[in-house]
Amino acid sequence: MTATGPLAGLTVIVARDDAPDDDVSCAIAAAGAVVLPLPLMKIEADIDIDVAVDGYDIVAFTSRHAVAAVVARGIACPRGCIAAVGPSTAQALVDAGWRVDIVGTGGGRELAALLPVATSTRVLWPRAAEANEGLREAVVARGAVVVEVVVYRSVPIADRESVARAFAHPRPLAIVLTSPARVATLLTFGPVAVDVAVVVVGDTTAKACSDAGLAVAAVAASPGADPLCAALQTLQTLR
Repeated sequence: MTATGPLAGLTVIVARDDAPDDDVSCAIAAAGAVVLPLPLMKIEADIDIDVAVDGYDIVAFTSRHAVAAVVARGIACPRGCIAAVGPSTAQALVDAGWRVDIVGTGGGRELAALLPVATSTRVLWPRAAEANEGLREAVVARGAVVVEVVVYRSVPIADRESVARAFAHPRPLAIVLTSPARVATLLTFGPVAVDVAVVVVGDTTAKACSDAGLAVAAVAASPGADPLCAALQTLQTLR
């Protein structure tokens, strides 16, 4: 049966650890594209780290993996303001029984602009080891105090053969990259062919590509399925 939908005729490599069953991959497939999962990294929680969330004015989450790492410790929602970087992170909090007071639509720096901070406001940031520093820098610039706790890290798992198989697929071909860490891991296996359209999430990941000399075809404002599908739909010249 011939695929139909706005992404019909396009093959998309999804470089997420939970592909092809994640919401992004499913949405891309539902839009008519062929999805090729290419897990580049896996998440490892720092289970030996103690996280105390009480006593802070704000707890800011910049990924759903940070949410999972914190709630896995059986920690209940504190009284302070709870902020999530985007809808998927907010949903992870809701699923864990936490409330969400602020939901961003961009990256960590954009979330920081939404936080009700002032001089001496205490912000807890449960973060990845390799997280971008945008949230901390923006919050500190406004006079607040940021306490950072590394609760998980991304560990490379891809190999040269799996990457080569993905890029050997007939064109037109696109790849979705959702973090600077994934950009860096992918490029350890060599350059990306110029006829592969690179679609990224957020300006931080786009900058990581630019700094590495990798051209970006489209940028999704946030990591949700809808923004990524919309970014892929702009690749009209591929089909």
